[in-house]
Amino acid sequence: MLDAQKKFTKKLLYKTGILRLVNKIRNKHTLTVVLFHRVLPKNDIRWPQSDKCWSVSDNVFDACLAFFIRHYNVIRLDDISAFLEDGKPLPHNALLITFDDGWSDNLQYAVDITNQHSIKPLLFVTTSAIGTRILS
Repeated sequence: MLDAQKKFTKKLLYKTGILRLVNKIRNKHTLTVVLFHRVLPKNDIRWPQSDKCWSVSDNVFDACLAFFIRHYNVIRLDDISAFLEDGKPLPHNALLITFDDGWSDNLQYAVDITNQHSIKPLLFVTTSAIGTRILS
């Protein structure tokens, strides 16, 4: 019974916009960092073998970016550098999008989608993998 009440309350807070307002106020002076690993279309031959805990479909990724744009100020690494080096303040509700591990699908799919949204993510590359070919 308590679980049902919690679910109802969360849904109500979300639908009324109260949860959004609380998060906006709570995160006003916070940098949120979102980390992705893999972005693959479900028809890509790598999708069935990809670890679903660390992979999202291209459609889900596109929806995430649209959500971030609506609810945050998406920033770039340059903005963080300007904050750290010059004291330039970050915008309210700042959000940085990053990719870990340097999977080829980051360049193959994710960067195209971020470009469509005028977002410049931060990509981390596993340097030991440069020049190697791994199909998974």
